[in-house]
Amino acid sequence: MPTSSEVASRRPLTAMLLLQVVATWSFSLCLGVVTSLVMLATFGLLSNYLTVKVLRLWGRTMLWMCRVEYEVDGTENLAADTAKVITFNHGSFLDSMLVTAVMPDRSVAAIKRSVLFYPMVGSTLYLMGFLLLDRRLTPAAKR
Repeated sequence: MPTSSEVASRRPLTAMLLLQVVATWSFSLCLGVVTSLVMLATFGLLSNYLTVKVLRLWGRTMLWMCRVEYEVDGTENLAADTAKVITFNHGSFLDSMLVTAVMPDRSVAAIKRSVLFYPMVGSTLYLMGFLLLDRRLTPAAKR
């Protein structure tokens, strides 16, 4: 059975975690609403310019809020004029934060096509120029 001092020492940590959860969700919601409004108001005309910047802002801010430090090595070995594919396996929620935080300019994010049917989110992601993957049609996608 934990002593009263052990319980008291856990309270600041619990409060800090709760604050982090509220802050990250609030930031994500606010950025999502603003991005949706801008994309819908401009019919996606700004997507080439804004999409990577918005995703990078989200990723870097979320990592900062979660106190995750990262360092990217070897970018000088990447040719600037060629396409790149970055994959991750959703091992944790940090995957999406890290990938978006380090996205190079002119990147395209890919999502499953079924996300199009989410209210507001789907139309926003479509207007942002996300690559839509239909996971049910794997043979057709390989062609």
